[in-house]
Amino acid sequence: STAEATYRSIFKKANLDLLAGDANLKAIAQRIQKSSLRDHWITALDDWAQSADELPIHERILKVARLADDDSTHNHFRDPQLLSDSQKLLNELNKTKAEKLTPSMWGVLCLRLQSRKINNQALLRKAQNAYPNDFWLNYLLANSLYGSSVAEAIGFYRAALALRPDSFGVMLNLGSLLIQSKKYDEALQIYRQAEKLEPRNPALLPNLGNCLLNMNLPQDAIRHLESALQIKPKSVMTLTELGLAWFREKDFEKTIDYSNRALKLNPKSSRARMNLVLVYYARQKDQKVIDLSLEILKDDPGN
Repeated sequence: STAEATYRSIFKKANLDLLAGDANLKAIAQRIQKSSLRDHWITALDDWAQSADELPIHERILKVARLADDDSTHNHFRDPQLLSDSQKLLNELNKTKAEKLTPSMWGVLCLRLQSRKINNQALLRKAQNAYPNDFWLNYLLANSLYGSSVAEAIGFYRAALALRPDSFGVMLNLGSLLIQSKKYDEALQIYRQAEKLEPRNPALLPNLGNCLLNMNLPQDAIRHLESALQIKPKSVMTLTELGLAWFREKDFEKTIDYSNRALKLNPKSSRARMNLVLVYYARQKDQKVIDLSLEILKDDPGN
C-alpha cells in the first residue's frame, strides 16, 4: 500500500531500517526509546503495522514496537494472534478502559476493525469521550457517523476542524454534510477556507459549485464548475451540475448539452435525466416529461 511504502522510506532514511535482512531489531528499538521523538516513532510503528499486508513484515514491525514501548496494555494489543482475530480483538477492546490506551492506539485499532467491516462506532465514542481534544478520534468518529447521524457527524467534524483549522479533508466532509442539512451559508464559509488551501482541488470545486447553486448563485456556480471540468472532463457530477446551473440561467440548449454529455458517461444518471425533464417541462412537452419521469422511476424507485 501507499502508506506502507511511505513508512518504509521514512524509517530507512532515519537509519531505522527494520526490514533490512540483517537488521538488529533490539538495537533499533533502543534507538527509538532514546529518541526525543519516541512517542511519534511508536505511533508510526503501530500505524505501519496496521497497513502492512505481508505477515512477516507485520510481525517484525509489531516486535520493534513492543521492544520500544514498555507499556504492558499497549503491548497486549500488539500481539499478532490477537490482532488476527477480529472478534477477540473487539471483545478485548470493549473490556479495556479508554485511559489505558493512547488516543493514537485507539485510532489505529479502530481502523483495523473498520478494515474488516466490524462496527467500531461504540469504541470510537468511548475513546473520544476520554480524549475529546484528539483530532483523529473526532475525525474518525465523524466519519463513522457520516451516513447514519448527520447532525452528530457535523458536530465532530466541527470539533476536529477547531483542533486543526487547516485540515482539508475535514472541510470537504463537513461542507458536504452542511449542504445535505441545507446549511448553505456555513458550507460556503467552509469551502472558501478550503479554496484558500487548494484552489484547484478536483474534489472541492464541484462541491463548491453545488453549494453556490443551492444558494441560487448560478453564475458563480458555473465558474467553479467549469474549472472543475477542466481538471476532470469526464466527471458526471460536474456535467450534471453544469446542466442544472445553465437551466437556472434559462439556457436550455446548454442544459441539454451538458446533461447529454453526462448521460454518455452514465446512461442511468437520474440527476442528468432530471435536468432534461426540467427542460421538457419548461417547453411544455408534457408527454416527454411523463415518459422520461417514468423511466427514471423504473431505474431509481426511490427518486
